[in-house]
Amino acid sequence: MKFKEVEDKTKLQNDFDSLRPPELAVIYGINIRTVGKWRLRLKKMLEETNKETKKEIKDTKPSTHKPKDYSVTSEDNKEIHKLKCEIKELKKSIKVAQEEVVLSDGIKSLITGIKTKGLDTKAPKWIEKNNKSAEMIPCIQLTDIHYGETQRKEEVNNSNEYNKEICERRVNQVVDDFIGICKNNLSNYTYPGVVCVLSGDNLTGQIHDLAETNDQTPIEQVIGITNILIGQIRKLNKEFTKVFCPFVTGNHGRMSKFRTKTKGRVNDSLETLVFHFVSMAFDDNDDVTFMNSESDELYFSINGRRFILMHGDNFKGGSGIGGVVVPIKRGRAKKLESANNIGKAFDTMIIGHFHQHHIEDGLIIGNSVKGYDSFCQMLGIPYSPPGCTSFFINTHGEIVFGTNLICRDGKTPTKREQSIEIF
Repeated sequence: MKFKEVEDKTKLQNDFDSLRPPELAVIYGINIRTVGKWRLRLKKMLEETNKETKKEIKDTKPSTHKPKDYSVTSEDNKEIHKLKCEIKELKKSIKVAQEEVVLSDGIKSLITGIKTKGLDTKAPKWIEKNNKSAEMIPCIQLTDIHYGETQRKEEVNNSNEYNKEICERRVNQVVDDFIGICKNNLSNYTYPGVVCVLSGDNLTGQIHDLAETNDQTPIEQVIGITNILIGQIRKLNKEFTKVFCPFVTGNHGRMSKFRTKTKGRVNDSLETLVFHFVSMAFDDNDDVTFMNSESDELYFSINGRRFILMHGDNFKGGSGIGGVVVPIKRGRAKKLESANNIGKAFDTMIIGHFHQHHIEDGLIIGNSVKGYDSFCQMLGIPYSPPGCTSFFINTHGEIVFGTNLICRDGKTPTKREQSIEIF
């Protein structure tokens, strides 16, 4: 819908006063950025109307003026004090509402009622197996961005710092580096399109003690990460034309504060709302395709290679020399047996959650731009620099290149510094 098509501007103003941007976006069929533009246009329209009204009043104003009485009585002072107290209480109520928005029944019902563009759709035909030897399909995994979370460098021996500005800079950097590798280091290949894997925890939510340290409320997180993902997907769309985005939810976006639900997980996550807004931004672009599921796992194939995409929070353990990889591989074997029994066999599992880059036959663990934090330090988890995992699949369905796009203090690495691990 366009702004000029809204006939009742008074109702629109009332909706802006009473509803949140995500609700407005759903009601009027627009994206979050358009909601902001409408607000500015509506404000400008009201200002122009007020100017005309004041002009008419001034023209009809009688020539005689009575002096105004500026005296303030004790009753006036009481009323002013009462209003100030009410404003103070309202501000407190707003703060409490922002902190507890993850438990809001209104937000829950909004997410539950969403039917996204990509739900239950099949993967696009261009990622199916072909016989052109010079073609490859590049894949970048945007996982565990944790938009809205902060990390003070003093708390981790100055090894890492994180906030929304650093987050935006790092995401932009890894996508630019990924495009640079495709266009420069691997320029002998052609690409029918690109796969952007969204494997969860791209907003940080309010679980654990994050409500005390986040620099964004859950609603601000939804808006912020939505804009970031739309911007990066548009960039990929410009460079590669066709973009395929498989999506699963993580554990941080949950609205159940104490644990991730086993049933109804997708509809209990703010990330579902993000997915809806991001996919809605590309409703008129058939070159950008989205795919998700009402399950915590998603199956698709690229050039004949069968993948299962999960966030990875169901895998527990990981101490000793083997680290997290040993229990993950054990869990993968169990998942493969289960998948075989229901006719969903896969070749490679893709997960995030562990904030570490790892690629081997049958398993891809995605790195995180968030990097090392206080939680990892407390548990004694080995240091891993912030970064982003990407990999390339040839026409035979083989993963032939993999790279960890490391973020170096916000500085974009030179072409010589961009390393590729060959498998």
